[in-house]
Amino acid sequence: MNIIKPKIKFTNDYIYKNALFTKNPENKVIIEDIDFDSCIFKNIDFSLIELINVNFLDCIFESCDLSNKNFDEKLIERCEFNSCKLLGSSFINASLKNILIDNSTLKYVNFSGTSMNKIKITNSNMSESYFTETKFKNIELDNNNFNKAEFTASYGISSQL
Repeated sequence: MNIIKPKIKFTNDYIYKNALFTKNPENKVIIEDIDFDSCIFKNIDFSLIELINVNFLDCIFESCDLSNKNFDEKLIERCEFNSCKLLGSSFINASLKNILIDNSTLKYVNFSGTSMNKIKITNSNMSESYFTETKFKNIELDNNNFNKAEFTASYGISSQL
């Protein structure tokens, strides 16, 4: 299967229009109303970052901790997650397209109602994750752990498992 890789465009223009970066009383950084396009995130711990109304297009995440992040109803397209931790994250009703996940931990992740198209997951731990009414199309899975994962009324699995 051919996954379209992120198209990283390096420019000197890193202005994010209409984006709001604030801190709340718990010392968390809040990032609101932004589309990250053509970004590389390396060794970032997102535990003190709250993402609100954020989409990711053409992004690469390397050795990042995105545990317990809420990506519900978000668009994530042409992105790679390499050696990342997404423990307990939520992708309810999200749209994932052209995604590569490699050597990552996605235990307890909720993919309920998610649309997954052109997804390749290799060497990753997805144990105890939830796939309820998940729509699969062109999925390639290789050497993953799905121990105790729940697939309930998921449909459209049309590739290699």
